Amino acid sequence: MSKKIFTKKETSKLLHSETIKHSDLPWLIELLEDKKGLKYSDLDTTQSQLIKEMRSDLLMNSTEEWIVTKVPNSNQLTLDLGQNEQEWKKCQLCGTKNRYIHFIKNKISNVVINVGSECIEEFGDIGRNALKDRRKLVSNQIKNKRLLKLLEIVPKAKSRIEHWNRFLDELDIVLPSNIEDPYIKLGKNAEKVFKSILNKRQSQKEIQLLRNIFLKQEKLGGKIKQYVDSNINQTFVMTKEIDYWLKRNKPSDYSRIKGFVKGTGNGFITSEVLYEINEPIFLEKLAHQYNKNINSNLMRIEKITDSGFVISVYPFFHISLEISNRLFSKKYGSFAFEKRAEFDIEYLLNNSRYYQRSNQENLINEFKIALRNIEMKIETIDAKNKRIDIKCLPLNKYFRFDLEKFIENFKKHLYSNSYSKLQSEILKNNNAFNEKEYKNLIKREKEIKEAYNEDRSKVISR
Repeated sequence: MSKKIFTKKETSKLLHSETIKHSDLPWLIELLEDKKGLKYSDLDTTQSQLIKEMRSDLLMNSTEEWIVTKVPNSNQLTLDLGQNEQEWKKCQLCGTKNRYIHFIKNKISNVVINVGSECIEEFGDIGRNALKDRRKLVSNQIKNKRLLKLLEIVPKAKSRIEHWNRFLDELDIVLPSNIEDPYIKLGKNAEKVFKSILNKRQSQKEIQLLRNIFLKQEKLGGKIKQYVDSNINQTFVMTKEIDYWLKRNKPSDYSRIKGFVKGTGNGFITSEVLYEINEPIFLEKLAHQYNKNINSNLMRIEKITDSGFVISVYPFFHISLEISNRLFSKKYGSFAFEKRAEFDIEYLLNNSRYYQRSNQENLINEFKIALRNIEMKIETIDAKNKRIDIKCLPLNKYFRFDLEKFIENFKKHLYSNSYSKLQSEILKNNNAFNEKEYKNLIKREKEIKEAYNEDRSKVISR
């Protein structure tokens, strides 16, 4: 009795594929379509020899030209038609009705056919992937049944697990690790027990364990709320606003700073990271602490900026200076915590600059007064070119400075009333001129300016 060349599934697979259509074997297509079970006895010698040589390649190629595709109008790979056999669908390869249907697409023709859960195994890797998807689908269905039973006993169990940490996210402050970690650890334990209940036959012991975990959650949540209520108004508590500010403005330092604060034991900001936080509400609180603990006869914080403070310093409280929180709090951070130390005015003056143009003018007025005391005067100020010329009256000599550098470098002598040091610094400047040289310099600069303006006027008039 002659053996069948192809099984029913193999025949169906070949006829649905493009491989055989492009194999220059039209007679084979006709025979497969006519014969329900093609045998070698149905072939002549040449045909039989050809098929024996090509059979494995034809089947392999007809398998590889298919890919798994999604169920029509769905994102799933497996269609479950339910327990009612009347609703089941015939596999297009073997004709058997199946509850679980997979869809495969021909990479050449784009034709889509449905394949049953057994016939999909004929397609190698895509068959294994499809079966994996079906097993996952069946597993999920079993889990859903177990979940329904669990929810009848422990209502809202699923949502409580999924939203466990939402409670922490909704708090107004960042919790210290010693308070937050036990709550998070309990949540992970709850998730583990929950998954165990869904993955195997339910036991009363595990269900009761989950109930007990939820009771612990409520107790821990109550203690956390008490902690928040007690500390929300503390000056150095890390608020969610500070947390968001750090995340946006210092992404590379965020984890380090937050981790440090959470590890302090009480979750409060300390002098070690004080200078790194410029969140506006926090800066306002910090400014208040400094004004409370630093001698107001020496210095006062007038307001905050995006990065620090506007201050005024003795004896010129009418002049506003600006200093960054980083520089100020690194040096004077202890004052925020009432740990008073010696206040270094010179550091403050060296690391601040005048705030806005009006305060530059106020400083220049104070320099005019100081210079009179050392027989000097401001000869000219060229604001456009940022130059200031100082005349030493006894020497009849002129000294030119960069305007900004003169103010910032020498204002410490102004505040400390060190007029002799101011005089010494001015006389050290190598950019000096006698009277004749200075007049020639001014004349040359005037001529250059006039020539420039004349050339500019010609260009505009053209």
